[in-house]
Amino acid sequence: MRLAYGSYYHLYNRGTNRTNLFSAAADYTNFLQRYFYYMEPVADTFAYVLMPNHFHFLLRIKLAEAQWAYREAFPNEKHPPNRLLNASTQFGHCCNGFAKYINAKYHRTGSLFEHAFKTKEVCEERYFGALIRYIHQNPVRHGFVENPQDWYHSSFTAYLTHPEKTRIKIAEGIQVFGSWDGFLAAHQVTVEETFFDD
Repeated sequence: MRLAYGSYYHLYNRGTNRTNLFSAAADYTNFLQRYFYYMEPVADTFAYVLMPNHFHFLLRIKLAEAQWAYREAFPNEKHPPNRLLNASTQFGHCCNGFAKYINAKYHRTGSLFEHAFKTKEVCEERYFGALIRYIHQNPVRHGFVENPQDWYHSSFTAYLTHPEKTRIKIAEGIQVFGSWDGFLAAHQVTVEETFFDD
């Protein structure tokens, strides 16, 4: 699937046969580093969570002008001459590289991911805000922690700590909820999976 410039997407995938993608802290770190290496030139990220056997991202594909601006800001990074990067291809590079890393590290063979990856376009602000909450609440929903802030492999930590340097579009994410207090209050309300069936 070709991801359209300027569009917002829920991007997700899981391990083949629901097996784990991440078995150690270093695996989470490796995937996230690959993700931003390949995707930051082509997409803005609003939320993510990495779970043991699956992941979710909420992102916006950069417009052509933003891609060119990124190149000017980071001239030392490798960029193909005179053409824009394809976001779908970039994410494919991320996943393929991670699969090779996992297969080598754990002496396994075969497919790591169940699918290439799945996407759903986000067209409504209501859906956008609910998806941020759904992503951050994922570790609680699956019983790994009692509070979202206790799961270290998600963007919720970045929202809470407001680091000076972050790759997450925190300000725009909070704006959807009207205020910081609105963001926190909304996260106290569980988003059910059936919400996205509408």
